[in-house]
Formats: sequence, structure tokens, C-alpha cells
Amino acid sequence: MEATTKMTQQEEILKYLKDRGSITRLQAACDLHIFELSSRIGELTKKGYNITSTRVSGVNKYGRASRYAVYRLED
Repeated sequence: MEATTKMTQQEEILKYLKDRGSITRLQAACDLHIFELSSRIGELTKKGYNITSTRVSGVNKYGRASRYAVYRLED
């Protein structure tokens, strides 16, 4: 039986960013089961990764305005 190596949450986020180009808090929670995305992003930036955030405005299905961050890994 092969031994599997678990990725850390930081590694999962970096892979997601490289594969998909961006990540939001909702995507992190639903796709990766990571519920403290902003904390992990802060840790990654302290390690030297150039991750930018853009605030996006939207409207939920009930018409209430909402804002959320979209994170991207820059070159």
C-alpha cells in the first residue's frame, strides 16, 4: 500500500490558485473545506508569495448588496 502525503491548507490554496487563477472565501469553504482563508492568505504573503485581493460587489439572491474578496497569485 502506498503512503500518501497530505497537503497543508496553504499548499491546497496555492494549488487551487495555480490551477484556477483565483479563489474566494466561498470557494475555499466549499471546495477545500478551509474556513479561515484570509488567515492562510496572510501566512502565505508572509512567506513571500505575491497574493493580491480585489473587492467585488454583488447582490445575493434576495437583493441584498454584498462584497467579497477575490484572491489571485501574481507572478
